[in-house]
Amino acid sequence: MAISKCTERLRRLYRDLGTSTPSTPLTKVLWPNPPFNPPGSTEGVPELEFFSKVDRSTGMPINQTILNEENKRHAMYLARMRTEDGTSTKNVFVKFAAKYNATAHHLLANNEPPLAPTLYSCTRVIGGMFMAVMEYLPGASLRDVPLPLPAAAYEAVRRDTSRALELLHEQDLVFGDLQEENLLYLPEDGGRALLVDFESVGRDGKDMYRPSLGPDVGPRVDRLWEIMEKSDDTGDFWRLMDRLSGLR
Repeated sequence: MAISKCTERLRRLYRDLGTSTPSTPLTKVLWPNPPFNPPGSTEGVPELEFFSKVDRSTGMPINQTILNEENKRHAMYLARMRTEDGTSTKNVFVKFAAKYNATAHHLLANNEPPLAPTLYSCTRVIGGMFMAVMEYLPGASLRDVPLPLPAAAYEAVRRDTSRALELLHEQDLVFGDLQEENLLYLPEDGGRALLVDFESVGRDGKDMYRPSLGPDVGPRVDRLWEIMEKSDDTGDFWRLMDRLSGLR
């Protein structure tokens, strides 16, 4: 009798599911809900409502249940974060990474003018991953900007990227992954360039280059497990500028 009643209830449930409209988007199952480490700690943890993945190429929201291979691999999302006064929310960019150098990110973000998006939080979650929550700037990465860059844009990228590396090197930090996809170009205010993605940053002469799962590892591919040095950034910088000028 018990089995018969349960079976009938399941039949009704499945029948109703087939004719009903889901109350939440199907993509809801794709969004993270990470528990923080240590368990129960809320210090420095923002209240987030995830609502979309971010396209790796364009930086724009994607709300599809079927993703291309490149967007399947990364862990970058958009979320709504409550403002400090608690009266509204704003969209933020959230990245999960096994390693993230918040010190380097803050250093560039706090420069005037900023050389990186504002970093609101960098928290370790269960599983050993870091969750970095930062300002969302829907601008094009240099990976997708037609080359050669116009003279004004080229000069802005040269100026800001050079200054960002200078600040890092003064603190004996190596960016370690200077390539087009890790630079945003914002055309306003005469043009600005911002460094993004600080998970590869290491200490000069001490830390080593680590393997990358990305499809475009660029100049790092020949440096795996080698000691990081400031001169690597310098060489990468001039190769980058050559590519942006149309010289390859």
